[in-house]
Amino acid sequence: MDTTGLKKKNLIAQWAFDTRPILGRLHLWLEDVNIEWIKGGGDDELNDSISFADPRTERMLAMTSAVTALGTKLFGRFGEGAGLEKNDLNQVKKDADAISAYAMSESLWYLSRTLPENHAIMVCLGEGLMPKAGETSEMGANPLLGFGRIYARPGVAKFLEECVLKLINDKTYTWEDFRRAVALKDITVWGAAIDTLENTTRFAKGEKTGPLTVLHLFDQPLAITDQYEGYIGTLILPKAVVDTAAEDSLLINYFTPRGKVVDAVKMTYPGIKPVHIHVWTLQGKSREKRIGKLWKQWQDSGAHLVDENFILPTGFHPFTDSGTYAPTFAVKTWKDENNETHLFLVDGYAASAEAIQAASLSSILDIEVSMAVLSSKFAMTFDKDAASMKLDPDADDFSHCLRNDILEENVDDAFIESYRESILLARNAGIPLRKKTLSADDLIAEKNGGPLPRPVISFPTPIPAIPVSAKSQKTRFP
Repeated sequence: MDTTGLKKKNLIAQWAFDTRPILGRLHLWLEDVNIEWIKGGGDDELNDSISFADPRTERMLAMTSAVTALGTKLFGRFGEGAGLEKNDLNQVKKDADAISAYAMSESLWYLSRTLPENHAIMVCLGEGLMPKAGETSEMGANPLLGFGRIYARPGVAKFLEECVLKLINDKTYTWEDFRRAVALKDITVWGAAIDTLENTTRFAKGEKTGPLTVLHLFDQPLAITDQYEGYIGTLILPKAVVDTAAEDSLLINYFTPRGKVVDAVKMTYPGIKPVHIHVWTLQGKSREKRIGKLWKQWQDSGAHLVDENFILPTGFHPFTDSGTYAPTFAVKTWKDENNETHLFLVDGYAASAEAIQAASLSSILDIEVSMAVLSSKFAMTFDKDAASMKLDPDADDFSHCLRNDILEENVDDAFIESYRESILLARNAGIPLRKKTLSADDLIAEKNGGPLPRPVISFPTPIPAIPVSAKSQKTRFP
């Protein structure tokens, strides 16, 4: 008897059965399932649950990410923005955002029909709220699944919707009030950080790599009280580097001079050459004002800034024009053909959802992610920008402090007000602004007393990698 073939048939049948609400809604059928364990493994890949969710819900969440990627590839005008002027390109991007948000929202709605009666999925962070480069107000808002989207059975969803409306509109209604109301109703809320289409520009231009559908689910809501999309500085290193530096009384975080970070890397991996420290960072003239100082610190220390000519051991060619989530998975060391050690790390900044998603992978990937809240402007260096976000926007001397203590130059009132607005947006959404640096736990409402990491389920799905043989069946997708 071909037990391998039988088990594969059973695997496909189980997935098709468990995910039939999504497959049926979107007129899709399931032909094959492949499971790959990135870290660790399972004795029975068919039945074991690997997270706080039950096996059926896990499969439904994975299918949600997969069908969003497929729907976006087939109906998001993939590649139609190549060679277009900025305004036309932006319209293609908005259409792609719209179909990806639609596909994920529909999938989550049908998934929620199968959740336990007192459970809900609540979107806490999403991508798409912030206008992108070259976009103007008349183009309309970017489609997104952002704060306050709730997926649950009707009674639970209606109750939570009332609570969320209070969080957004009633400034006296705090996060503690929300938590208390949810606890009294004995409701379990799973928080989600979502980017239905990362690297929208690369998708619109038809690039083969880059576009992703990313869904992170937590066992509780993130402590956020309003829609928010901003920028967050990120330095992502192997955990061993930070631990080794601490043993030598060296603090490594986002504001540590990169020369000292190189010293910490050398202590952790004796004999490593600075040129073999490969730093992935967003590049381009528009980013020079903000993080050009970081580029120079790395280069002065002899480290290598990754460019399009660099090839990872996996054979992948990284790109630096966009994308700040996927490189997190490559943060590690390896040996080359000469048995010399190389290290890949990530530095610079990311959009808020991408940064939190990457940071929540820290316990899974044995990495450390140090973050700092930045403004939505690109008018200062990263350190001054982060310092500006610590100012009190209601203080009488706000303008004086920004002009004289941080910028040390005269700027007009419109510039001052733009920074005041950035601070207020972050503060009103509950983004921690007092601490100099943040970790993923700073946005978790409940802290465990023990050393266990916060549970998270991650579903990143490469969009171009989805087979496109279904193109002939386009009419089957609404």
